[in-house]
Parts: sequence; C-alpha cells; structure tokens
Amino acid sequence: MRRVVSIFISTIAILAILAGCAGNDSASQDTDTQNESDDDAAIATMENEIVSLEGEIAILEEEIVTISDLAYSQSQKIGQLNVQIEDKSNEISQLENSIASLNGEIFNLNSTIVELESTIASKDVQIASLEAEIEAATNNSSLQSTIEELESTLVIRDLLLSQKNSTIAQKDSTIASRDDMILTLTSEIEELQQDIAYRDSLADELNSTIVALQQTIAENEATIVALQGDVDDLSAEIASLQGEIESLQAEIDQMSLDLHPCGPGTAVQMGECLPNPPVWGRIPFANGTNVSAGQTYNGVFSHHDHSYYSVDMWCPDEGEGCPIVAFRAGVVIDFKEDSNANCIDLGYSQDQCNHANYVVLDHGDNTYSSYAHLEQWSVDLSIGETVGRGHQIGTMGNTGWSTGPHLHFSVWDAEFHGIPMFFEGLADISAGTAFVGMEIVSNNTNMSSSTPQMSMSEYNCQTHSFAYRGVVINSTLSCNIVELDTEYNLSGHVTFPGRMVVIHQTWGHSSWNHFCVDSDPTTGQFSTSMWWNSSTYEQGDGWMMIQMSDEDSGCYWEGWPESHRLYII
Repeated sequence: MRRVVSIFISTIAILAILAGCAGNDSASQDTDTQNESDDDAAIATMENEIVSLEGEIAILEEEIVTISDLAYSQSQKIGQLNVQIEDKSNEISQLENSIASLNGEIFNLNSTIVELESTIASKDVQIASLEAEIEAATNNSSLQSTIEELESTLVIRDLLLSQKNSTIAQKDSTIASRDDMILTLTSEIEELQQDIAYRDSLADELNSTIVALQQTIAENEATIVALQGDVDDLSAEIASLQGEIESLQAEIDQMSLDLHPCGPGTAVQMGECLPNPPVWGRIPFANGTNVSAGQTYNGVFSHHDHSYYSVDMWCPDEGEGCPIVAFRAGVVIDFKEDSNANCIDLGYSQDQCNHANYVVLDHGDNTYSSYAHLEQWSVDLSIGETVGRGHQIGTMGNTGWSTGPHLHFSVWDAEFHGIPMFFEGLADISAGTAFVGMEIVSNNTNMSSSTPQMSMSEYNCQTHSFAYRGVVINSTLSCNIVELDTEYNLSGHVTFPGRMVVIHQTWGHSSWNHFCVDSDPTTGQFSTSMWWNSSTYEQGDGWMMIQMSDEDSGCYWEGWPESHRLYII
C-alpha cells in the first residue's frame, strides 16, 4: 500500500509540473507525452495490484467452495448410512418378531407334546388294566369285549404316539428355523453395529470438517475484508488520480484552446483542431471506378501546412475526364471551372499558382470537402445547390499546381483548417484512412434523388477569435460564410482603450481593403458595421483580419502571417 501511495504522490507531482509547463506549446509537447506515459504506468500498476488482490480473493473463495463441497459429500454419506441403519433396524425388528412367533409356536408344541404324553400314559395305564382284565376273564363273552376295548385303546395310543412324533418333528423344524433366524439376526446386528460405527466416524470427521470450514471461512472472510479494503483504497486512489489527470488535462486543453481555438464540432487533440466525431464518407469517384492513391497525409511533395490532411487520388483506367462525385451530401458554396492552365507547365511557383479548378461543399455540420484540379468547364453546379452523396460535381483534370491528372481531396473544419477524413470502403482495410499505393473500387452510389434540401453551416466568430490581435468580439459575426451586400454588426472592445480597431477584407487574389474605427478611450468599447459589397467583392474565397492598431493614435497596424478564411456567396 505504501508503494501505491508513493506512485500516486509521484504522479501528482509530475502532473503539477505538467500544469506549470502547459503554456509552452513547443516545450511541453514531449513532456506531456512523457507525463501521460508515467500516469498510465502508475494507473496500470494500481490496476495490476487490484487484479492480483482479486485473484487472491478468488482463490480463497474457491477453497471455501472446496471445503463446503467436502462437507456436503460427507453429510450425504451420513444420510445414506442413516437410511441403511434404519433399514437394518427394521429387518432386525422383523426377525425378532419372527423369532418371538416361532418361540410361541415351540411353546405351544411343547404343551401339545406334554398333553399327548399324558394322554398316552393314561392310555398305557388303561391298556395294562385291560390286559389284566383279559388274564382274569372267566367267560368268553367278557373276554371278547375286553379284547376289543384293548385293541381300540391300542389304536388310539398308537395314533397319539404318531401325533406326538409329528409334533416333535414340527417342533424340531421350528427350532431349526428359529436358530437360522437367530444367526441372521446376529449377522444383521453385527453389520448394523459396523454401519453405526462408520456413521459415527463420518459424523466425527464431518464435525471436524465443519469446525475447520468455519475457521477457514472466518479467516478467509477477514482476509477478503482486508483485501477488499485494499482494492477499495486502490480504486479510490485511481479515481482520485484520474480526477487529477482529467482536471489538469482540462486545464491544458483550455490553455491550448485559448491559444488555438477550435470551431464547433471539433476539439483540441494533440495540439490540433480535429473533428469530433470523425468525418466519414465514400471514395469521391463514381461507383465501380478503380481508384489509386499517391500522396496522402504529410506527403513530401506538397502535402504540408494547410494541405497536411489531403489525399491525391486518380482513376488509372480512365485518366483525365474521370467523373468526380461528392464524398458526402452537402451544399455547394464555391467552385471554379474556367481554368485550363497547369502552373508547373507554365513555370509558376506554387505560391503564384491560383489556376486550379475546384468545388467546395458545405456538409451542414461545420465540415467542408474540397475537390481540386478539376477539368475545365466540367462543373455543372450552382452556388447553394444541394447535392447527394455520389452526385457528380466535375471530372478529373490537371489544372493548377499538378504533376498529372488527379483529384486533390481535402476535408476542413469550421475555420477551414484541414482535418482527417475517413472512407467507409477502407474501414476494414486501414481503419478508414487512405494510404500511399492504395487500390480500391469505389462504392459511392448517387444518392441525390433521396437527399433533402440542406442548409449551410452556421459558425459565428468566437469572442476570442481575434483576441490574440487585441480585439474581443461580443456581437454575432459570421466567420465562415458571408453574403454579398449584407450588413454585419461588429462590436466589442480593444485591450488598450483608445486605440483604433482595424478591419481588413479581401477576396480571391485581390489587394486588401482596410478601414479603422475609434474605440472609447476609457472602456475600449467600439461598434461598427461590416459589408461585403458586390461593387468590391465577388463570390468565392474571402479573407479578413480584425486587429487593434499598434499606436494610440492613427490607423496603423502590423502585418500578420495568416488571415481568417471565409466564403462569399
């Protein structure tokens, strides 16, 4: 636990350093990455300890289950023995009842034998008496009668003797059956005594197991409580650490946002304004077209700075004139199709080249797609027209700064900064990202017939849009699309009261127009109107800059490296 706390304290210290350095973009980027690695390592260590503790808890719970299963098995055996003992007890009771019944029969037979022996003895006496009478008889008549009586008595005695012998045999048989039953009873009693002894042994073993189980459960529950306490402590520390990380990251993001504000639908990621959520669409060539890619993101020839997130694609089977279609549904806000010039062939530098034909679509969610190097007079569209995904917007050409027929494709955010785009046809190949050497068949079908009328994106300048030039805006001023001959209110304050506000406007590749507005010498407040007059400007690319004058009096200003881009319609 001390080690975890030390990791937590060390991580907080690292994050404190990170917060102190967040204002320095170039110096803090590597530090941010290192700190994030340290934070992840600390959290990973804590999470590993939680996994280890949860593993110990699982092992203890398995031990409890094993002992419980053993106790259950023993109790089942004891239950079975109790049933067997009860069955044997019932058999013994039946045998005892049978033996008692046989003993009763033997007693009755003995009584019968005694009675028969008494009757036989009486008959013997009678026979002796008759025999004496025969010897003493004096006349034949009397003698004959006595002989007949004697013979009858002898027959009766013989019958009685036969009955006695039969009864004795029955008694002997009953005694033999009783003795067999007594032997069986003795055997059953011995088995019963063995079962009772085994049951008592199992019961003692079960009681010991139960005592051990109760002790183990008590010990394991105490251990589990302690381990769960450690898990809770680690979870709380992780939550606290993540809270600190999120808080500090929010501060860093806010600092980055203050320095590099992002438009709606985008967020600062790794110091850049990237779409949130990502922008997905289809390969901008007609369905069934074989498409290849050359330069992609960060291409060495020309894909850097504003073109960093751009992709060069072409259709190798068709060449120049191959149909180009919409990446997503959108509204046409700008196009050029009158050029037939290739700047490389004419010997123009890239900075001098503004000869590429192009189309720009507004997708209605503050993202835009640009299609450049189109063939001359191939754009059959009008400003404000809604086109569905897959709708043809031109054909592939070789105009502008181009080494050969191809499409230069880009997606922009609300302030027309290049952002990554993702293609549905590449989702399972390269996570949606175009790559050098790519070869794929487009699946971009024309959906214009089912696409409803769309509105252009609305994106107003943010309060801080020109704060880095000393001007804070508090009025609603469109910062992406403006209309010709429409009045726009511009009000706010300057950071040095009394200095002038300087408004700069231009379009295409014309010269800049400038005008100045006074600010209140006490509060710095100002208010004026901006116009994009059709007598001065035309539809297409426009740029503007709003800044505070660099002197307390007079309409003077410093130059700037990059202007705010918009479209004039």
